[in-house]
Amino acid sequence: MTGFDGFREFVETHNGAWSRLAFVLAGNHTAAEDLLQTALFKAAKSWHRIRRYEQTAGLGPPGDLPRRHLAVAQAR
Repeated sequence: MTGFDGFREFVETHNGAWSRLAFVLAGNHTAAEDLLQTALFKAAKSWHRIRRYEQTAGLGPPGDLPRRHLAVAQAR
């Protein structure tokens, strides 16, 4: 068991929707890839807390968290 258990499945499940959202936010594929990579890196760093929070309080739809990370990264 590692601190990243479930992260790969989480990403694989939602990657298509996040890629489309990143493209809409960034306006081109290269910037969208950078934006999504940044968001997923931040989510991975916090995965242990995200998993714990999902298990106790719930985050709503699983795709919401990276969308929030994308919006924050896009605003910078």
